[in-house]
Amino acid sequence: MTRAIRHYATFDDRPVRNAVGLKLLMLSVAEHAPDDVLHVVLPDVPEALADWIRRHAPQVQVHRWRPQGEGWSAKPEVLLYLMDQGIDEVIWLDADLMLIRNPRPLWEEVPDEVLMVAEDLARRYDAALGDEKARVWGYEKKRDLATGLNSAVLRMTRQHRPLIESWRSHLQDERYLQAQRNYTGFVDRPRALYGDQEVLDALLITCFAEIPIRFIRYGPEIIHDHRHFYAYTARDRLRNAFRLTRPYFVHCTGFHPWLVGPSFHEDEGGEYFHESVQLKPYVWYARRYADKLEEDNLDFWLHYRTPFGRLCQVLTLNNPHLQGLGLWLLDRYRRRRKRRWAHAH
Repeated sequence: MTRAIRHYATFDDRPVRNAVGLKLLMLSVAEHAPDDVLHVVLPDVPEALADWIRRHAPQVQVHRWRPQGEGWSAKPEVLLYLMDQGIDEVIWLDADLMLIRNPRPLWEEVPDEVLMVAEDLARRYDAALGDEKARVWGYEKKRDLATGLNSAVLRMTRQHRPLIESWRSHLQDERYLQAQRNYTGFVDRPRALYGDQEVLDALLITCFAEIPIRFIRYGPEIIHDHRHFYAYTARDRLRNAFRLTRPYFVHCTGFHPWLVGPSFHEDEGGEYFHESVQLKPYVWYARRYADKLEEDNLDFWLHYRTPFGRLCQVLTLNNPHLQGLGLWLLDRYRRRRKRRWAHAH
């Protein structure tokens, strides 16, 4: 069903801490989808941010509203909040995501009953984990999904309201809340209760298994630019470098470089970490908006350069997809050597 205006939505309950990510999302929507609306739901709106939005992102509608859930757990509440205002289709975008080009072709001609969601990094659906997700809630699994899902991008319509309401109630269930409270580290939580998307997955394979899903493909349509640069594979880098059309989204997942101070260059572990930040596709696209961010914490991540990183950029003609390929190949070689050494000893 064709709509004249698309309604995008995001939420952040820490707008001062995450101002850079929010601004990058808003600027990318202003550039690539200027005829659409981005609804930014914020419990508190600092005056400096409100003034910046008025000057740089006029298509943004700010909603001063506080949902019951925090962080990613607020997604279904925000979707319902906007649908209650008469919006039939809402497209959720995580606040650490940018548009690379106008995603309007994604939504065109997709029936309202089809749920659209990003494909996760793993690509392969973990059937055993699906069983675990269903078992946590006492449900019977009725299907496996075609691939893993990532709720960074999520298109839902009014036809999905029963699913959204169920998703909200499950994210307010004590079993989920206890998992979020009792584990300081994300990976320490039960796998079936990591976050909001695990609960959505559980519902889509059990109670709402009849809902058709169209996945936004990882690689050609969305880049999950993970903390570990090797998550963006050589195959996807090469395909995107030589493809005539760019992906629609780049998602900065696993690590947000603007949230830490300059000391992270000394404190952060992992070989090639500093170069991997410099060569991230997300950082490459973010540099396009550096002059409009009006932030004073950019030098230690957005403009940071290493000699090896500079060399990679020169050799690849500063291509956002190829510049990290050398690191990927180097890491692949080192990992293979380590495995051979461990096998030999």
